[in-house]
Amino acid sequence: MPMIAALLGGAGISDARAARFGARLVIPVGMAVSAGGLAMFVMISPDSGYGAVAPALLVFGFGLGLGLPLAADTVLDALTSGQAGMGNALSRTLQSVGISLGSAILGSVVDSTYRSSVGPALTGLPGEARTTARSGVAGAHAVASHLPPPVARPLTRAADHAYLHGMSQAAITTAVLLVVGAALVLLLLPKEHGELLAEPERRPEPRARASQ
Repeated sequence: MPMIAALLGGAGISDARAARFGARLVIPVGMAVSAGGLAMFVMISPDSGYGAVAPALLVFGFGLGLGLPLAADTVLDALTSGQAGMGNALSRTLQSVGISLGSAILGSVVDSTYRSSVGPALTGLPGEARTTARSGVAGAHAVASHLPPPVARPLTRAADHAYLHGMSQAAITTAVLLVVGAALVLLLLPKEHGELLAEPERRPEPRARASQ
C-alpha cells in the first residue's frame, strides 16, 4: 500500500515536472529515486519491523510513479499518429519481456545467494531435512518447527539472514541497473524527441515541390 500510494503521487506530478524540466531530465530522476529506495532495503535486518520497510517502499514507488508513465508517454510522443498503435504494442511487449526476465534473473540471484549463505547452518541435518531447508526460507522454518528449540533457533535465524542477504543482493543489482539506465536516458534521449519521426511528414513531396 505505501508503494502504490507513492506511485500514484509520483504519477500525479510527473507531467507538470516534465513540462517544466523536460522528460529527458525527469525520467532519469525517477529512476535514480527508485534506486535510492532499493538501496534503503539493504539496511533492513531480520529484526527490523515494517517501520523500516515502509519508507523504502515509499521512495521506490514515488520514483516509479515519476518516471514510468512519463516514459510510456515519451515513446508515443515520438511517433506519428499512424505509428501510435504499433509503438504502443511494441512498448507493452518489451515491458512484459522485461518483467519476465527481471523476475527470473532476480529470483535466481535471491535463490543462489540464499543457498550459498544458509549452507553452513544445515550441517548435521538429515538429508531430506537439509534439502527442504536449503530450498527456501519457508522450508527452513518448516524443518525448524520439528526440531528442539536449541537447534531450531539458530537454523531459523540463519535462514532469515540468508534470505535477507539474497534480497539485498537483488536490490543492489536492480539499483545499479536503474542508475545505468538513468545515465543512458540522460545521454541518449533527444531533447525534442517528438520531432524525430514527425518531421518527415511535414516535408513536402518532391512532386509537390516541383509543381510549386
